[in-house]
Amino acid sequence: MTRTKELPDLTLKPVFSREKFQELVQHQVIVEAWSKKNFGRGKRAWKTTFTEQERQVIAEWHGYFRRWHLNTGIPSQVQCPLKVIPLLQRACQFFAEV
Repeated sequence: MTRTKELPDLTLKPVFSREKFQELVQHQVIVEAWSKKNFGRGKRAWKTTFTEQERQVIAEWHGYFRRWHLNTGIPSQVQCPLKVIPLLQRACQFFAEV
């Protein structure tokens, strides 16, 4: 009987085309409304809607989105973990409603 070594936690990061990523995540909404999370009702909603960890992930992706939106455009291929897509979609919905 052979023993197999346990693999470290692996994260699958599929590669999306520019068009598919744009279809899944409308990042412009996040970029345009980002400052709303800093004041009043938007700030309270931001803190109650997302956990600290989720806010950190969204903030990390906001950096990419801002650069794409204002400077470079979306790259032809975007690598993003599958578990992050629903979070980014929730963030888009949040910023569209705030």
